Amino acid sequence: MLTLSVLCELVAFLSIGLVRRWGEVISGWIPLTAAVAISSYRRHRAAQRRASTA
Repeated sequence: MLTLSVLCELVAFLSIGLVRRWGEVISGWIPLTAAVAISSYRRHRAAQRRASTA
């Protein structure tokens, strides 16, 4: 049971690292787009699309 608890905590901790900077720069692990800055226009349009589908 302890192993499962530790595994869940580890996954949660690592997930924060994956999504932490997504509003600013595309993550380095994505091929061909690593460290490309995302413009504020694109962030705004993506937020509008998410809001309209919710």
